Amino acid sequence: MANTPKKQDPADDMLAAIEDALKLNEPAASVKFAEPREASAQPKTAASPVPPPPAAPDDDIFADRPASSPRAPLAPREAANDDRASVGQILAGLGRKPSRFPQLIALMLSALWAGGGYYFLQARYAEQLAAAPHSGAIYEQTFFLPIVAAVLFPIFGFFVFAALIRRSQEMRYVAAAMTEITMRFAEPEGVS
Repeated sequence: MANTPKKQDPADDMLAAIEDALKLNEPAASVKFAEPREASAQPKTAASPVPPPPAAPDDDIFADRPASSPRAPLAPREAANDDRASVGQILAGLGRKPSRFPQLIALMLSALWAGGGYYFLQARYAEQLAAAPHSGAIYEQTFFLPIVAAVLFPIFGFFVFAALIRRSQEMRYVAAAMTEITMRFAEPEGVS
């Protein structure tokens, strides 16, 4: 009978490849532990260790250097002409506050609008205001509520519009930072 090879699942092939890669990357320490066990199984001989030959005068130059330590390899350095912002600088840009200029413009427009409303009230309804017996009588006039609404609603609108502009500036800063970070992740030379 002929032996037919079994069909393997691609996932099994991938798992086997990963296991092989992990075995290749294992530190040499596991190999060192295996060697002494084999040596202990052999009978010990009475041979004394041979001392190393005496060092020549030229070899003393390097005697002061410490043995190289098994450190992790250093990350690749950035190019000297790389003027891109670091990730820390990009994230610090997220904390950047937008300008208060829209609120100042809204305050100035509100003051102008309120002053214009007062001027209109004095010019248009001067006779009714003068004929009022006391200052509380102005609230009983039919023109009071429409004038107050015509003055206050646009002032409220100025500040809402200023808040929208300020929020759009914040969103622009966040979008720019997220775009920059996404572009960094997309660059293959920076990932490795």
